[in-house]
Amino acid sequence: MANVTLPALLENEKIKKRFTEVLDKNAPNFMQTLLTIYNGNEQLKKCDPASILSAAGLAATLNLSISPTLGYAYIVPFGNKAQFQIGVKGLVQLAHRTGRYTALHSGVVREGEIRGIDCITGELIKGEKISDEVVGYVAYMELVNGFSKTLYMTKAEIEEHAQKYSQSYAYDL
Repeated sequence: MANVTLPALLENEKIKKRFTEVLDKNAPNFMQTLLTIYNGNEQLKKCDPASILSAAGLAATLNLSISPTLGYAYIVPFGNKAQFQIGVKGLVQLAHRTGRYTALHSGVVREGEIRGIDCITGELIKGEKISDEVVGYVAYMELVNGFSKTLYMTKAEIEEHAQKYSQSYAYDL
């Protein structure tokens, strides 16, 4: 399939059939969204079309929209290859589908909202917001069995984590 474009691949009956097997009546809309994303992203146009189809296929298998405005899943170019990237809303969606969570939350933490972390329980010690400056980020989950966990990271910790683990972080600088 050398030099075959993504639009040409999406016209292939075998590919259409595969998306229909996975997405049923939602397949045409999904494929149209894929074409819209492709046509609007010059970096993605430089990627191997098979890698784009592979990334889209994973999103389809997980039944996650690839529409960037929804934030469920993304098709991200890395050089000449495209990769599937799940969004935070996609993670929440998959978690909710398990039926094992009673609460999921993530958000920004402003200066003063957290005074510290209890060294014994690991729970956050709440404070009062003193400014609109974002100083960190928090995530919380609670399972139906009562287990709960909170994760807090400062902006500096997030930055360090991104530099160490994010493939796309270098592209964003």
